[in-house]
Amino acid sequence: MPGLNMMAASATDATTTGVPAPYITTQPSGDPHPEPCQLNGQTGVCLYTSQDLAEGKVTTGYPAFNQNAYPMTNTLGYFSTDGVNWQGPWTLMQESTYVTMGWTPSGAKHLWAPDAHQGADGNWYLYVPDLSDTTHPSDSSFIGVFESTGGPMGPFNIPVGQVQMPGGPVGNIGYASDPDVVDTGSGRMGPLPYIYWNDRDNGSLGNGQVACGGISVAPLDSDMFTVGTPTRLDFTGIPQSWGTCKDTYGRTHPYMEGPHVYDTSLAGWPDGTPGPFLMVVPIKPVNVPPACANSVQGQPGTSNQLVAWLTSGSPTGPFAYGGIIMCGSLKEWTQQGGIFPMKTSGNTQGRTPLIYVYHDANPGSSGHNRTLHAECLFFGNGRLAQSIRTAGTQASQSGAEADCLNGMADKNTVAIQSPSSGMFVSQNGNNTLTPNRTGVGPWERFTLYAGHGTQPLDPTSSMTSGSIFNGSWGSNVSGLATATSSGANITTTSGTGNSSVFNFMFSNQNVQISSVQTGQWVRTNGTSSLRADSSLAPSYVLYHQ
Repeated sequence: MPGLNMMAASATDATTTGVPAPYITTQPSGDPHPEPCQLNGQTGVCLYTSQDLAEGKVTTGYPAFNQNAYPMTNTLGYFSTDGVNWQGPWTLMQESTYVTMGWTPSGAKHLWAPDAHQGADGNWYLYVPDLSDTTHPSDSSFIGVFESTGGPMGPFNIPVGQVQMPGGPVGNIGYASDPDVVDTGSGRMGPLPYIYWNDRDNGSLGNGQVACGGISVAPLDSDMFTVGTPTRLDFTGIPQSWGTCKDTYGRTHPYMEGPHVYDTSLAGWPDGTPGPFLMVVPIKPVNVPPACANSVQGQPGTSNQLVAWLTSGSPTGPFAYGGIIMCGSLKEWTQQGGIFPMKTSGNTQGRTPLIYVYHDANPGSSGHNRTLHAECLFFGNGRLAQSIRTAGTQASQSGAEADCLNGMADKNTVAIQSPSSGMFVSQNGNNTLTPNRTGVGPWERFTLYAGHGTQPLDPTSSMTSGSIFNGSWGSNVSGLATATSSGANITTTSGTGNSSVFNFMFSNQNVQISSVQTGQWVRTNGTSSLRADSSLAPSYVLYHQ
């Protein structure tokens, strides 16, 4: 049956339970930073990562209270034309180069989260942080810059310098790690980009106060390492329950690091993506957020670092909190990742899916031996739906990015959010449709059909105010929806011809659903099962890929 991917599993099976979501690669890699690129004449995505060393904390040269728990000495690069199959890794930078340059003391092992970017001259520039003084790791991080005339995978053998203020000494922007260079306006080869960075690690402010990281941004000059006056970004709407600390510049917010920022008004980003400036940033909550509780969505249920999305009308903020992209890992304290739009030949439906790539712990490894994973993101009407960490270890398994890149989930696939609870409708294990999930995975994917499940409908082509569609709909996991009588739960059954017919009344991104059989509107109270027995017409929110 078109659009239906029958699986025996249920939503309760969508747990991490120590197994990371589908791999991009099992090679030890962390802090992934995707960047559109061309390599050897092929258009695709370049991925720049750090590389964990399978060892414990580095103690030599570090103060006892602030040792290096994430030793790294290499920067890696990967390349993909389809977002699923990746070439590499190539070693792009080694800490020994920084030591030879006199930038970093031997044994620092602090070659952390990198980025790379193409300059207006057509050359590529690699941005990799390290420490100048291991005895003051919370204060001495800088960003080194190397140039490549040979393409996005190097060789990066031309030292440019350390990111610095105009006319100022090296490193004058203060602590700087986790760089992100971002095009704005007309994009690459257009106006000068901005550089974002994490402006503080954890450390003492004196008087028993502990500083936490925030995010700064500055315009980047055409030499690709001189910056203008930094803006210390402000953030609004982040839940107070996540806790706060004071950063070096007097701002109060939770601990933040590893920003990824996108101008979604540029070509290549699909309509409905939040923006125009979208920030994807790791935040450390002090407690488990309600949206991340194990009892809510079968997820790890930890207070480890999550990734949130925020938007702004300007590259210099302020940025307003939008929601969570992914909750914290079961085992790994950190989480960092980025988004890339990827339209491939395997997806013939004309949609440009959004992919979220991130790192997670590698079960059974010693130290922080993180590996790379990816999920599909649902979006629409300027919002991103939370993504559920799905089980499985191969790209072909459920929940993997292959679902949306190879057509298993296409432009006909939607996620449905309840208006009363904000939860997503899910196939709940007994073929009952229930809005009880805070995020979207394989069990929260639905398709609209003309007739009894024979012809998939592109909902975005019908989502004009006042339009009405008459047909069927179904779970991509368990089958077509059936409303047998007023007051009965709406369930799903496999096979064509077994579905009920529904009316869908669209109003832009919202839809009201009624059952032709019962003659009443589909409703839910909180997280109870869907029923077609209401005289009122609640508006559900649709997200798509």
